[in-house]
Amino acid sequence: MKYLRLALPIFIAMWLISVAGAQSVEDEARALIRDLITDPPVVIVEDDGQAGTPAGPPGPHANYHVAPKLDPSSPEYKAKAEIIREKRRREIQAKLVALGPAAAPTIGAALGNKTLPYRQYLAEALARIGDKRAVPYLIDYLDEGLSKLRAAESLAKVGETEQAETQRKEGVLILTAAVDSLRALTGQPFGNEPAYWRAWWEQNKYMYQ
Repeated sequence: MKYLRLALPIFIAMWLISVAGAQSVEDEARALIRDLITDPPVVIVEDDGQAGTPAGPPGPHANYHVAPKLDPSSPEYKAKAEIIREKRRREIQAKLVALGPAAAPTIGAALGNKTLPYRQYLAEALARIGDKRAVPYLIDYLDEGLSKLRAAESLAKVGETEQAETQRKEGVLILTAAVDSLRALTGQPFGNEPAYWRAWWEQNKYMYQ
């Protein structure tokens, strides 16, 4: 009894530390996801031979990059800006991965939020974290991609070609990210049939839960 009284406060302290650590990871993951889905303005300033950027950015989170003079309305400028944004998203994705398995539930929940953009980066992050408990999140994401492709077919049949093309592009993007991430995470060769992935998960989930 004496040893129990001495040990109990230690166990409680350790439990509180673990809870606080998990909460910290969750909060950090949420903050990173907010950064991921936000596209800050990209300002490409003219390269005048002097390194550096303007002293005061015109808005919060502006990304300054020195480059040869480009017309902001030109395809070259837009392509350069997208490259810069893509690099930023990849950096945020790497930070999410570095949080490890403790971040997977938060990332998985965000992956299921259909209102968020750039969720393919979240799917890839789950695969790179390597926690197979994320498989159900990715199967649901796969379902979403197939639903968009079915919606595209329906819209095309009634002549809504523009909306159909939008749904088709989104569906292909989601489908590709979901299947690639599931294959990377599980090592299984299944394609875009959710039934196969669900069957595999039902047979193997006991090893990971």
